[in-house]
Amino acid sequence: SWDLDDFFRNYYRQSNERFSPMKVDIIEEDANYQILASLPGYSKEDVSINVNEGILTIEVNPKKEEAKYLHQERCNTECKRTFRLDRTFNTTEITAEMTNGILKISIPKSEKQAVKEITIN
Repeated sequence: SWDLDDFFRNYYRQSNERFSPMKVDIIEEDANYQILASLPGYSKEDVSINVNEGILTIEVNPKKEEAKYLHQERCNTECKRTFRLDRTFNTTEITAEMTNGILKISIPKSEKQAVKEITIN
């Protein structure tokens, strides 16, 4: 079982993501978590987000420009980030919006399970 500390510690250990052009901030609020991904130059049509078996995946697949570049510095490549979500996240209520190149994903916290006393017969 993953706890919140593991969630934040371990996503940095993904070597294929450490140098990703997609930089993220993760913010904890009272009722949810926010993932803010910086995606300048990409449109929301270039981005897909899904959750499968507790893994949140953000993929960027921009449309390829057919141009003969003389010089190119802007990065317009495919990239992908993944985040493991445990049972403390309500994955059925995740929302996302993209404004001015910033993707904002809101992940509500699950309500805490009440402790149940079990009587021994």
